[in-house]
Amino acid sequence: MASTVEDVETWCNTKHGNVDFYLTQLSGYGCFMEYLYKYSPDKAEMCSYCDSERENTKHVFFLWPQYETERKYLEPQIFERLTPENLVLHMLRSKQA
Repeated sequence: MASTVEDVETWCNTKHGNVDFYLTQLSGYGCFMEYLYKYSPDKAEMCSYCDSERENTKHVFFLWPQYETERKYLEPQIFERLTPENLVLHMLRSKQA
């Protein structure tokens, strides 16, 4: 079974990395408009950068042009395209990954 960000036990037992503010943003409970919209319906849930899709973890981390350089750097090192499904597995694999 693939590990997910929500798999707290796996994260707590890893020997490298720290669970911090930035890592928790990947859980879907981050400071993204889609999540904030649940608690403040007067705010728009659309992306504040491109205004074409809902602003959520997947949209920001995997689709934003702003992070294309980082994705292009990382993917050859992990030997595959980075996806929401394989992100956590790569993060837990080693400190370098």
